[in-house]
Amino acid sequence: MGGDANSRSNLAYAVKIVHATCCLAGAPSYVDEIETAISDRGLLRAVRGHDTPALFDWFVELLSFQG
Repeated sequence: MGGDANSRSNLAYAVKIVHATCCLAGAPSYVDEIETAISDRGLLRAVRGHDTPALFDWFVELLSFQG
């Protein structure tokens, strides 16, 4: 029976580590925010319409965030 307690302890520790990692990775609303930004900027329309200048401008803007 001692193995069950140890297994639960190990699982709790693993859950704590994964949770902490996910909290550092970004807000839970991150994907929703990205979808909204894509929609608001018309990027899906640009992709579907093969609007290279609009896509290039978006890409160059993203590169400015790289450090």
